[in-house]
Amino acid sequence: MKEWQKIHFNLLIECIINDFNELYKRTLKEHQEIYGVALILDDDALTAYMSVSTFESLNNIHKDEKWLPYEWAIGNDDDDVEKGMGVFVEKHIEYYDKYIAPKFEKGDYEYSGDRDDNLEMFTDGMKRVKIL
Repeated sequence: MKEWQKIHFNLLIECIINDFNELYKRTLKEHQEIYGVALILDDDALTAYMSVSTFESLNNIHKDEKWLPYEWAIGNDDDDVEKGMGVFVEKHIEYYDKYIAPKFEKGDYEYSGDRDDNLEMFTDGMKRVKIL
């Protein structure tokens, strides 16, 4: 990971935990049990949101159907979580706009290294949260 990712890694962890906790509370209120958690990234690994799916969805609503995460998943709106993924994504986009976008404007810039660093950051964040 690059310096920015390292500096903001703890914020990412906090935002993942807060988003999950909100989704967990919501599924409990609906008397559902979570069976899957995903952090959905855009193609550039710049933005992300968390979603969960429940056993009720798996066993009742979508029984014998192919799993389609965008149809089966429950997610949060940015306003649902005080310090959730929306906060982290906002900071990440600010970094991108200030440091990465100008490189594109100057000409031939290969983004794949930055994308790989972002993917590593999000992956490591989910792994860290899993063991907490």
